[in-house]
Order: sequence, then structure tokens, then C-alpha cells
Amino acid sequence: FSAEEDQVILLDPDNGFEPKKSLSRKHVSYIDINDILDQISKNSVISVFQHFRRIPFKKDFAGIRERLKYFYSTAIYGHSLMFVAISKSKQSINRVGELNAHYLKGKSKMEIIA
Repeated sequence: FSAEEDQVILLDPDNGFEPKKSLSRKHVSYIDINDILDQISKNSVISVFQHFRRIPFKKDFAGIRERLKYFYSTAIYGHSLMFVAISKSKQSINRVGELNAHYLKGKSKMEIIA
């Protein structure tokens, strides 16, 4: 990672974020997210693949966002997956939200959570 350059970092754990009750190698921990954010520039963005956990995506994202409380986040989701974008910069997350909205024009099977 670089603190000098703005980056988009995609994390693709097998299942997504660690659940509240357990953590395995198939998940990315919130400690890992914090460690990466400590190493990258303010405007960089981390995108995490989140597999459907039998929790409605909006509710799942609310729980994820709660655990990322010191950072900005947004998400885009569809049938069985969600991509959560995280940054130290509100401006960067707003830009990701704009790009997600542009991408979704004409696509009815995905939604944004701002």
C-alpha cells in the first residue's frame, strides 16, 4: 500500500466481513480494515466484497457501517453480493456513490445504500 498515491483496493475474502460472533480465514476482520486504512492516503478507497448472509443487505450494511464508525462508507448490492466502499474521505465516498449511481442507470437488479 502507498500513503502517497490515491488507490482503489479491492478485498475479496471468501465470505466478506467478519460476522459478529465468529471470525475465520474466509472473512476480513475490522482490525485488518483499520490497519489498511492507516497505511493508505486519505482519498484512497477500499472496496470489500460481501456475500449474502441471510440478512437483508440494508440491515447487514447498517451493522457493517456501525463497526466502521470512524470512516465513511457506501455500498452497492444485487442478487447475492454487495460491494462496500470505505474511505477516510467523505468526498471520496460521495464520488463512489455518484459513480455507483451512474453505473446503475438502466439496471433494475442492483441498488445503492448511501
